[in-house]
Amino acid sequence: VSSQYISALLLIAPILNNGLEITLEGSKTSFPYLKMTLDILEELGVHYDMIQNTISVKPLKSLPKKRYLQLNQTGPLRLIFILL
Repeated sequence: VSSQYISALLLIAPILNNGLEITLEGSKTSFPYLKMTLDILEELGVHYDMIQNTISVKPLKSLPKKRYLQLNQTGPLRLIFILL
């Protein structure tokens, strides 16, 4: 499964009533991309646990205030995410 699909699930996990638990199987070649997604969630105040191949994302009790994250600080294209 592509890391894009897993990242999408991780990004919606904090707004699910019970959060989300994902167990990764197979090769971890795309793990750096998942780690970037987890770092973004952490910046937004989302708590998660990673034990071996399982990622558990806790639900948010309330939505954080609007935040702006600059993701690509070195490349020519600067991406900005806005949490609404």
